[in-house]
Amino acid sequence: MENINKENIEMLTDLIALNQERITGYAKGIGLLNNEEDSDIIAVLEKNMQQAQQFKAQLIPLVTTEVDVEKEQEVKSHIPWSWGEISTIVGPNPRKAVLSTCIRGEEEHVKVYELAIKNMEAIENIIHAIRNQAKLQLEAKQILEELLEEEK
Repeated sequence: MENINKENIEMLTDLIALNQERITGYAKGIGLLNNEEDSDIIAVLEKNMQQAQQFKAQLIPLVTTEVDVEKEQEVKSHIPWSWGEISTIVGPNPRKAVLSTCIRGEEEHVKVYELAIKNMEAIENIIHAIRNQAKLQLEAKQILEELLEEEK
């Protein structure tokens, strides 16, 4: 594998932590929904959770060791991603609130992926993986937006 400098390792570690936050946020969102009435949204959120887990699994081998990544994630878990808001959702329409919060989280992630692509040194196999993940994550956000539009 090509040499990866410290800044690239930090960016990859950020992406790993970001995907862990997606997993946690979607799990919280699912917990706020009604299993029977909201099965359509739950299915999409579960798919997005699986996507984030897959992204994490693809990124972890690109950095030193999984143990180092887990230590780094513990430190980075204090970063206030918008997913934290999801546990405070109350109101008459949790579907709309969960979707809105998930979309805000995905919008932040789009920005982080764009920054990673812009700042990552030209290590072709890594850039290709990150671009592919960014594309799939953007598609996930668009599906959430379509579901939210249906709620209007």
